[in-house]
Amino acid sequence: MDNQSKKLLYEAQLYSEQLRLLEGEIERISMTAIELSTSLNAIAALEENDMFMQVGGGAMVSGKITSTQVIIPVGAGYMVSMEKETAVTEVKRRIKTTENAVTRLKEEFTKISTKLKETNLGVEKLNAK
Repeated sequence: MDNQSKKLLYEAQLYSEQLRLLEGEIERISMTAIELSTSLNAIAALEENDMFMQVGGGAMVSGKITSTQVIIPVGAGYMVSMEKETAVTEVKRRIKTTENAVTRLKEEFTKISTKLKETNLGVEKLNAK
């Protein structure tokens, strides 16, 4: 195997690894978007009333919501208390941000996938000679 073939095979391995990492990142960010959507639905439906609340292990207790204040994580372990409407706006913004990130990652995935195909064609051409 000549140096050109070795170089192309190495590039193909790098592109394959990049694609694998991008797939994982796309999956992780997509799950974040799903969690945010679930949170958005819960926050939007929040009102002062009686309800059952999960306490773990499938157990629930009857409780009373006495405030529609929502505590939102802002990073580095910090949380901020917000009114329901403000929290809805913030979660919608976060959903949009995650959707944009997934779009950009998918575009990058497509570019790298195209490079991988081109590299594999180069290897095939060299091997055919």
